[in-house]
Amino acid sequence: MISLSTFPDGQEFMARFCILSENLTHNKNRPLPKKEYWAYLLSIFPEVNKELFIVENNGTDVGRICVNISEGNPGVAFFGMFEYPIDQAEVANELFSAAETWAKEQGATTVIGPVDINVWFGNRFQSDGFEAQFSWAPNNPREYYEAAIACGYIQDQGYSSRFFNTLKDQVARTKGGYDLAVSEGYTFRHLDLNDGADINRLYELNVDSFKINYLYEPISKEQYFSTHIEFIKGSDLSYSYFIEDGNRIPRGYVYCFMEGDCLIVKSILIQSDYQGAKLSSALIHRACREASDLGVKRGAGVLVRDGNISSKFYEKIGDPYLVHRYHMVKKSL
Repeated sequence: MISLSTFPDGQEFMARFCILSENLTHNKNRPLPKKEYWAYLLSIFPEVNKELFIVENNGTDVGRICVNISEGNPGVAFFGMFEYPIDQAEVANELFSAAETWAKEQGATTVIGPVDINVWFGNRFQSDGFEAQFSWAPNNPREYYEAAIACGYIQDQGYSSRFFNTLKDQVARTKGGYDLAVSEGYTFRHLDLNDGADINRLYELNVDSFKINYLYEPISKEQYFSTHIEFIKGSDLSYSYFIEDGNRIPRGYVYCFMEGDCLIVKSILIQSDYQGAKLSSALIHRACREASDLGVKRGAGVLVRDGNISSKFYEKIGDPYLVHRYHMVKKSL
């Protein structure tokens, strides 16, 4: 076991840490960020109290984990960037043990994961529904989740993605909310990621709405720009919309994109003092109607937290043709 804080050459360690996931045999067909992503993400958060570990076996790097203290959640440490050969459970045990020991030394009483630095980024284990893999979702092998449970972690917050053949049903179900919003003077327009005002508003809306999310902690505007905006610049935003009030101020947005023949509703949020079914329904209707009019028949609500308004909405649409389940896991130290 080697760690970043004790390794004599930090640059060499980081290069090994970042390339490790690409070198594991079972990851060859798994959609993963490239090695440059991990180095970039870690560089954006130099202030975070963290440690990185690598397990070596006969001169080969076979496992890695990042563990950091959560600034916004006292007593909590996050583990993330977790990778190991799925046929070597002992490597997973070593990684969890190292992360937990470090977390205890920093005063943490609970470890939760997987979380890559904080919940603005990659988090959750896929826990059920391994029929397909998507780059925007947790796509870990089943063994990663099982290894955590075997090491004494328990299920924490749950999430789901539900895929439907009934996009027209979603359009019909949300028409009332859309019509009401339009009658009250609300309008819709596309996001423009080349417009500084739009980017600022996206950040403001995310900070305002995400405060109620599980394990939320703030990130700076610069960190948001350097990650979330840069990652999706140049992508197709033709199904993504702001909803604006009569003063042309955006009060919420929906972020959607096509994945194959399916419209993915990735994010939907409304400013906290405007929240309710009306504006959410209006945004879903606008995006789904646009896609349906172009012949798209399938739609999905993804990475939806159990128990929130969106989960209730998708539970009532009909029977999905595919369901993926995800969970955080946690362990008391």
